[in-house]
Amino acid sequence: MLVLFSLLWTELKAIDKDRTANEVAQAGALLEQRTNFKAVLEQDKDQFLATIKSMSEAQDAERTQFRKVLEKEQQLFDHEERLAESTSGVLIPALYPPLKIGVLKNTRTALQFSTGTVPRS
Repeated sequence: MLVLFSLLWTELKAIDKDRTANEVAQAGALLEQRTNFKAVLEQDKDQFLATIKSMSEAQDAERTQFRKVLEKEQQLFDHEERLAESTSGVLIPALYPPLKIGVLKNTRTALQFSTGTVPRS
């Protein structure tokens, strides 16, 4: 009986020792996982911020380019208005042949001449 209890006691001590060693190993593995996870989160955060920064810079560049296009367009409109004013406010479509300067006195007659219609009195 004494042998049986001594073997039981030895087995229980071995089980406790194995359990303690397993818990220490699990704690070490958990600590390593947490450390690695934090590193991955930091890396993802840095990459996300870099992506957002590059997208923001690209958007700013597009806005600047669009603003320049709008300014050029406004300059074109202003130029067209000055051109229209210099032709007495009447623009002749480009599909008509060019007029001979000095042949006709006003734009209406010039338009009729270029289209081949006879001016009415």
